[in-house]
Amino acid sequence: MDPRDAERSLKAINNAIHEVYSHKPTTRSIHDLCSKASRLVQNKFGQKLYSGIVSTMASHLKQMTTSIEKVSPDVPLFLEELIKKWMEHDKAFQILRPVFMCMDGTCSPSTHKAHAQELGATLWVDNVICSSNIKGDLKFAVMEMVQAEREGEGINRDLMKNLAKMLMDFGHSVYQEMFEQPFIMISTNLYTPESEELMNNYDCEYYLKITERRLNEEIERVSDYLDVKHDFAAKSIAKIINVLENIMIETHMDTLVRSGLVRMIEHDKYDDLARMYNLFRRVPEGINKIFNVMNSHFGKTVTELATHPERIEDPIDCVQNILDEKEKRDKIINLSFNDDLKIQKLMDHWFKGCINAPHVAEFISEFVDDKLRKGANGYDVEIVLNKVMVLIRLLFPGRKVLFESHYKQHMRERFLSGIGRYVPAYAEISMIEKLKKEFSHQFTSELEAMLSDAKKGIITHG
Repeated sequence: MDPRDAERSLKAINNAIHEVYSHKPTTRSIHDLCSKASRLVQNKFGQKLYSGIVSTMASHLKQMTTSIEKVSPDVPLFLEELIKKWMEHDKAFQILRPVFMCMDGTCSPSTHKAHAQELGATLWVDNVICSSNIKGDLKFAVMEMVQAEREGEGINRDLMKNLAKMLMDFGHSVYQEMFEQPFIMISTNLYTPESEELMNNYDCEYYLKITERRLNEEIERVSDYLDVKHDFAAKSIAKIINVLENIMIETHMDTLVRSGLVRMIEHDKYDDLARMYNLFRRVPEGINKIFNVMNSHFGKTVTELATHPERIEDPIDCVQNILDEKEKRDKIINLSFNDDLKIQKLMDHWFKGCINAPHVAEFISEFVDDKLRKGANGYDVEIVLNKVMVLIRLLFPGRKVLFESHYKQHMRERFLSGIGRYVPAYAEISMIEKLKKEFSHQFTSELEAMLSDAKKGIITHG
């Protein structure tokens, strides 16, 4: 190819770029331009073609940069102009892309030149996004928009969504620097002092409510800003949310569990307990913090049920208190702690220790005796007996033997007290059926024999 022909072809291609960026119809067809570009590459003018195209496009991008910079004091308008100019640039690039693809043969890795598929984004980032003024203004704009929404101002979320998508399309490093890092910075600047103020001036329950609200708002906000279809969007969402979790939950969780957990348990604050559990489970060691405080609290309160002198003065009251306490703990685990298996095992551990304390096996038998005697007079004890069976299942084998002995004696006394007029109630029969699943066949056979004898009126002292 003659050098003069090459210059004419280069000029034609550059003129076409000017026309497209100026929104004018091109005087030459794309097919003709592709033909010229291919001939230039084939005749060793590819490097010159590449440099000319980059220079021409860069000049238009500088004009766009100037237009964007003019509106930078108005953050929403600045972002609108930035996205608008990007769309104009991308549209122009897509029109000319077939021409640019003819240069790909000149873009070996050693030349460090972008391929046609990447050229439009690369030039935009280098000439616009990373320009000295826009780079700082863009980071500031992201922080301003996020802060404004957090303070209750209505913002154009589509603007933030389009901005995030544009930056994601440029790759992870650009998105991270221009969007994710400013977002994290403004989050840190907000949540650090806010959490300190809340901790210093309000109780645990109120702090957890504010934290839950902030978390839900942040999840909804970030999920709306970022397109989860992008490869790294999910990780970015988690990273941004983690800032709040770290500052408002992890940093203060020791103080929160110490100041509020036991009080919320004692006052049956199921919603607040659930809120603490659901927040703490989001951070490392969060559930362990709850577990450790509950372990100490359970160990003290449950053990006292069967060991404190005032608690064991009346066997009936002692067992009733154990049942009430277990029902309360079960309710907490079910309603507040999502049936957490680890916490359930902890509770079972302490109640098993409580149930197997001295005298408790006998107390349980006395408790059942009391309910069955009242049941003979019409007192419905079926629900109570089901609860008692839960305690009986926690008895160690040796304690079960003690229970068997006391239960047979109490049953015999019930029948003896009613000779000639005692009619075994349904509850008596029901209890024997329940015990069949937990004790030896010999034990329940003896009970059934006693029941049969009672009907015949031939029960004697054992």
